[in-house]
Amino acid sequence: MKSSGVARAGCELMAAALLLLNFAAAGQTKEIRLRNILLVTAPAVKTPAQAAAIPAPVSGLYLVQFEAHPKPAERATLRALGVKLLTYVPDDAFIAKLDDVALNNLRTRSCIRWVGAYLPDYKIDARLSAAARAAVAGGQSPFVNVSVLVSPDATAVEIAGVKSLLSSIQNESRLRLGTILRGRLDLARLPALAQSGAVLWIEPAPKRRLLDEQASKIVGGDDGKTGTPTLTEQTGFDGAGVTVCVADTGLDTGDTNTMHPDLRGRVTGFKYYGALTDGSDGYGHGTHVAGIIAGDAATGETDPDSGALYGLGVASGADLFVERIFDDSANEASPFPSDATLAEDAVRAGAVIGANSWGNDVQGAYDTDAAQFDEL
Repeated sequence: MKSSGVARAGCELMAAALLLLNFAAAGQTKEIRLRNILLVTAPAVKTPAQAAAIPAPVSGLYLVQFEAHPKPAERATLRALGVKLLTYVPDDAFIAKLDDVALNNLRTRSCIRWVGAYLPDYKIDARLSAAARAAVAGGQSPFVNVSVLVSPDATAVEIAGVKSLLSSIQNESRLRLGTILRGRLDLARLPALAQSGAVLWIEPAPKRRLLDEQASKIVGGDDGKTGTPTLTEQTGFDGAGVTVCVADTGLDTGDTNTMHPDLRGRVTGFKYYGALTDGSDGYGHGTHVAGIIAGDAATGETDPDSGALYGLGVASGADLFVERIFDDSANEASPFPSDATLAEDAVRAGAVIGANSWGNDVQGAYDTDAAQFDEL
């Protein structure tokens, strides 16, 4: 009897613990992970009185968080209410455009966890906010380079309004994620830019910078011998029939007829941008990258210590199309082409792979450049 009583007490404790866990799960918080702030949301309390209330409908940009990833039927219901989901934000949230929507009608939906305005401060990269505060404190109004992400459903008039706030525009890319404008901004106009109902995000746009056999065999596989191709090439994967676009400082002489022996006959063409006048490489970075990709070690030159072939690439049968976007001092071309322009020119030239050994110094952050290339 005593043991059965202990067992019964244990079962009661377990049931109580499970009940507490259920309560904890029901009250669990979620997060909306914006780039410059973390919002913590609690479960919505939904009552008949809330649903019956009829506040004035609202329009503009809002954050809408779901209880779970929205199903197609739930998305369709929201569209019918005047809610257009624009951009995903972890966890289970979206930046949304509301068109004459009663917030209570939205908040009381079973699939909706939280709804709140997408405030101007949410749109500004922390580095820009800090620069603006410093400018105000110093009584200055400096100009900075920025990238502005405009809503994918922005009208031509709205895009023109955003452009009017920039002192100059370097390039423009129109993608599924929205229109990306890169240009110069007077920091005094930053608040007005963030107030725009068409703007989703504003970040600094720093100038881009540039970031032998042994290297190739680390990538393509080593058979333990020197003076031999990589293992991938030995099994027939040498890149033949594939064109790779190398966007960099140019390549060798910039002339397909006088190309280095390791690449001769496999460079299909050059394109150069801004004030650059040819595809030659006066810095060396682009030639180095091209050799790693497609060099065939045709000269037979070897390292005196290891015997490894100089100029052996990972795909010695591949063709190259070269885009020169940096000058002889590794400064970016001015004006710098948009990411979309570089990709489109490469595809027109027959390239199916792109090599971009350069970028923005953002310490690993996911910026608009990365988003553009992901879509492209």
